[in-house]
Amino acid sequence: MSAEPRPTAARAGLRDARDVERLDQALKRLEAAKPLAKAVHQTPFFQIADALFGSEEGLALLYERAPRFQAAGVFAGGGWEDPARLQPPLVRGTLDSGGIYPVVEGLSELRMLSLAKGTSRSERVTQAEARVFLERPWP
Repeated sequence: MSAEPRPTAARAGLRDARDVERLDQALKRLEAAKPLAKAVHQTPFFQIADALFGSEEGLALLYERAPRFQAAGVFAGGGWEDPARLQPPLVRGTLDSGGIYPVVEGLSELRMLSLAKGTSRSERVTQAEARVFLERPWP
């Protein structure tokens, strides 16, 4: 029995078949960037992620890459950098805010889901702690 094929842009039904390639390239640039240069590469990644959040297929593509977010520096230099310091009561307000913040919050939630499901690991947050974070009710 073969494994289920990885989603491709065509199968995912994304608006632009190049979204997957752009996402992967942006993530690779973040991974390769020096610590002080991470911020330069975050905005293009966030813009691509924003477009992908518009569909279930896009969410699946982002979730598939969530284990790479922390090491790549997706959250470097910002309030989401340390998952152990995140506060569940702040999530709703951030998702309701404007600008890039809802995108970063969404990516952080995908990271926590990946931790909770055990598909990624963190030195700062256990699988159980990630689960508790996601299960806490919003104010």
